[in-house]
Amino acid sequence: MQYGEFIDNGRVYRINTPFTPTKWTNYLFNDNYITEVSQTLQGGGSVIENYLPQEYIGKKRGFYISSDEGVFSLNDIPSDFYCDHGIYDTNLHMSKYGIAADIRVFVPMDVPCEIWTVKLRNDSENKKEISLYSFFEFSGFDPMFGHCSYEDGIMYRYSFPHHIKYEEKKAVENDRMYSYVYPTVKPDSFDGDGVRFCGCEDYNVKLPEAVKKGKCSNIEGVRRCFFASTMQHKFIITSGETAQISFIIGKERTLDDIKKLVNNFDIEDEYRKIENLWKQRINTITVQTPDKELDYMVNYWIKKQSILLTRLNRMSPYSPVRNQLQDAIGYSMIEPYEALRLALKVLRRQHCSGYLKQWYMADGSPDKGLCLLNHSDGSMWLIMAMVEIIDNCGDMSIYDNKEKYIDSDNAETVYEHLIKAARYMCGMKGEHGLCLMLDGDWTDPANGPGRMGKGESTWLTEASAYAIDRLAEISEMRGDIDIENELKELSSELKAAVNEHCFIDGYYVAGFDDFGKPYGTASDEEGQIFLNSQVWAVISQIAQGEKSEGAVAAIEKLNTPFGPRVLYPAFTKWNDTWGRISVKQAGTTENGAVYSHAAMFKAYSDCVRGDMNAAYKTIKSILPTNPLNPPEQNEQLPLFIPNYYFALEGSENMGKSSCHYGTGTAAWFIWVIVKHILEPGLNGGTLPDGWEGHCSVNREND
Repeated sequence: MQYGEFIDNGRVYRINTPFTPTKWTNYLFNDNYITEVSQTLQGGGSVIENYLPQEYIGKKRGFYISSDEGVFSLNDIPSDFYCDHGIYDTNLHMSKYGIAADIRVFVPMDVPCEIWTVKLRNDSENKKEISLYSFFEFSGFDPMFGHCSYEDGIMYRYSFPHHIKYEEKKAVENDRMYSYVYPTVKPDSFDGDGVRFCGCEDYNVKLPEAVKKGKCSNIEGVRRCFFASTMQHKFIITSGETAQISFIIGKERTLDDIKKLVNNFDIEDEYRKIENLWKQRINTITVQTPDKELDYMVNYWIKKQSILLTRLNRMSPYSPVRNQLQDAIGYSMIEPYEALRLALKVLRRQHCSGYLKQWYMADGSPDKGLCLLNHSDGSMWLIMAMVEIIDNCGDMSIYDNKEKYIDSDNAETVYEHLIKAARYMCGMKGEHGLCLMLDGDWTDPANGPGRMGKGESTWLTEASAYAIDRLAEISEMRGDIDIENELKELSSELKAAVNEHCFIDGYYVAGFDDFGKPYGTASDEEGQIFLNSQVWAVISQIAQGEKSEGAVAAIEKLNTPFGPRVLYPAFTKWNDTWGRISVKQAGTTENGAVYSHAAMFKAYSDCVRGDMNAAYKTIKSILPTNPLNPPEQNEQLPLFIPNYYFALEGSENMGKSSCHYGTGTAAWFIWVIVKHILEPGLNGGTLPDGWEGHCSVNREND
């Protein structure tokens, strides 16, 4: 069954059935607010506080439309249905009994709220009396209880912030918040208790009790914690005419703040603002290739994924700098100076030794979990990301901007920060001359090899050599010959160590553990081949001649119809050397999945080798529209690239998407396609077969 299709030249994806294999959710957001909207309008609305979504509008939403002929909703099967997910809005259409309902939701440019507009059109020949029942759940268990009240057309939920000691009351006084639903037309009846409205605690009930009775109770919610804004609006609509109502839903500090907002709110003006913002973002850079679905992803959907992940820090204060910096690389292709601003926040966390702690709590709370560990790859990502972002800004003077360190008031130039990062990486080497792994490299759950402080990472050594080479190019452009020579010497030492020690049995091993034993080898029972060790040997140009051929041949063994596995064979039991990765479910995430982020590393390595056909094949394979693993099989909404695809051979889940939005793939996707396939190809380089004469790249400033 085909669940949907792109329309409007790829700007919109139309879902033609409520019954998709998973919730096909659109994300609508600004810097302070995000809401999820599935093809049946389910999801949650959240205010973003310190990068963490604080849900207050629950996942249950509903509209029930009642007339003399009957009641219909998305709990039924409407006679006519489609849901259009757009870049900045979702629009749903359904009809029954001669009534057409069109529902639009969007999040404005900078106000922490979501706005729903319902249009009801009478398509029959007779005048109709129609009741629209709306249901918005207020989320969360409330230990202080509280109430759901109605005042001046506004339904709001309030409770005093949780505290235990008597003395704590004053400290939390200013933390109280009001969740609200404001209709632009006052309701004819309302109810503040979701259970009373539905008649039971099952919000999925097909026909709520209030709808059966023909009115809500007009009673506020004061019992238990099943609060909801439920309202009835009555309309008399003549044939061919339309009735319209909007709902503003958000969270404010006081009831007066709510009233001030809604009384000065122009919904259509807010819609035009968000529409114009996304037009500007889309127009910054656009591509054209013979592959229309690839164009749709680059021009619209991966841009959106990249912007969301970067600006909202992947919706978590608990995020490593490698994510922040790589996300900013992709974002810098869209809004370079905004990406630079975010990347400089990371640079200021660097120690004056050159060390950059990988995991930290972005909200300033005490370290926990992975933040308590010491990963060694932060400084490498700092070099790579800053070089790429500054290149996209097109302003070499940024290297001379002075920035402080986290452990010193001494300010040095961005250029000096990056030189210190390079020296730090090369000063952290083990007995084989490779970079020490410590508690983990890019592969966080591979926490076994370096736990004693002596294990070495092949990938990190290769990636560090690559990053240092990029910095050496900047030194050359600046005429800084001494630093250029120093950096080239540091890189050469790393490359020599990799080729001397890591090329074993025809490909590059993953590294050496604390006891000096190689891991990720042909003699290992599981985890024999690690993708990153092969592709970064190519990217860094460490692998030449037969070594390059060996790395490429090893990569071929990892291939599936939907991309290369990150590791093979997957671990099926505890592996003392590799550690936590081996207890993850085989075929998922880093344990043998097609990890989309690593697949983009592979696509970039194809570009470095000059094999643009292989690069395109790799990119095409991980798209959710891949004809060899289409949405009907991978089960996800084809508007984003997922974190991974399940890849355990023989499993019925082979090719299923994780449906997880957060991944560095989005950043690499834009960067590789534009800067390493299309732009070089259009300037005398090689393009994939059949692309010649059918491609373009348009930048806003061209």
